[in-house]
Amino acid sequence: MSYGQHQVLDRVSLEVSPGEIYGLLGSNGSGKSTLLRIVAGAIRPLAGDVVVRGPHGYVAQTFALYEDLPVAANIEFFGQCAGLRGHKLTASVHEVMDRVGLLGVRNQPTSQLSHGWRQRLKLAVALCNAPSVLLLDEVTAGIDPIARQDLWQILKTYARSGMAILLSTHHMDEAARCDRVGYLKDGSLLFSDSPAVVRARGQAAAQSDLAPTAEFIDGVQAVMRDHRAPLRAVSDRIRGAG
Repeated sequence: MSYGQHQVLDRVSLEVSPGEIYGLLGSNGSGKSTLLRIVAGAIRPLAGDVVVRGPHGYVAQTFALYEDLPVAANIEFFGQCAGLRGHKLTASVHEVMDRVGLLGVRNQPTSQLSHGWRQRLKLAVALCNAPSVLLLDEVTAGIDPIARQDLWQILKTYARSGMAILLSTHHMDEAARCDRVGYLKDGSLLFSDSPAVVRARGQAAAQSDLAPTAEFIDGVQAVMRDHRAPLRAVSDRIRGAG
């Protein structure tokens, strides 16, 4: 996938199984949002295939809600856009509000919601058509730790019911909650594995030849203890330790 001369994604291949939460890590511009938009069908890839088994729900970073509508009416509107009608629509709206914790604010205007509650509402909209696959683009960005914890409890519940969840995040603690994580850099998927395996690889890398030697660390500590040493002496001691 390219924008002009810039290649955003390069031969990315991954699979998310039912009941699995897969986290995408990467800096801004690494391709996380573009990948989610492709899976959601919002944009077409230049090459390759995307297979989504069953209906999907998608929460983009710039997902728009109708500010003048109450919470329940927003979910109902998007449920109608997804093809729900009559009793099925009513039941779906009530179920997602119950599971996401919105029943207490169902009649509140969306414009009066805090950022954390708005994120819940966006999640409810994405869930109203009972998707098999849920796509979330930094859905917890900018919300407080308690609200993040609540959202993760909701996601874990849906994953246990068999939903496949693909999400992007900048939070390492959230990556640790995922079943698997993948790291995108410059459009390429550098690794994809369980958080435990990724952590073990990181520890191994820290102990590799690229890591500072014990002698180097001792030299730096000695310099820090003797901060009044002349600059040339400091330089010589670090060089001798490295």
